[in-house]
Amino acid sequence: RLTVLASVLLVANSFSGSVLFGSPQFVDKLKRTTKVLLEEFGSRPEEEAMLTVSEQVTQEIHQSLKNMGLAPLSSDNTASLIGQLQNIAKKENCVRSVI
Repeated sequence: RLTVLASVLLVANSFSGSVLFGSPQFVDKLKRTTKVLLEEFGSRPEEEAMLTVSEQVTQEIHQSLKNMGLAPLSSDNTASLIGQLQNIAKKENCVRSVI
């Protein structure tokens, strides 16, 4: 679970940048949200959990960018973020293997 959590944070950081990840409150909220979702889906396949995690993380990033008066992610970046987050469920995922 720790590897998945760290992978989610790394991927999310790569899309949202230092502005959001410079905020300890944002990082803490993302950690808590991801942990809760992973625990809720503990008995289900990781792919299912990561689908929900990817949707929630994307929503958190969009909302935080909006709250800060920053431009939202483009639709291409949003789709890429969701795809990369969902791929973390695969054991051979390159981000996951680095961590």
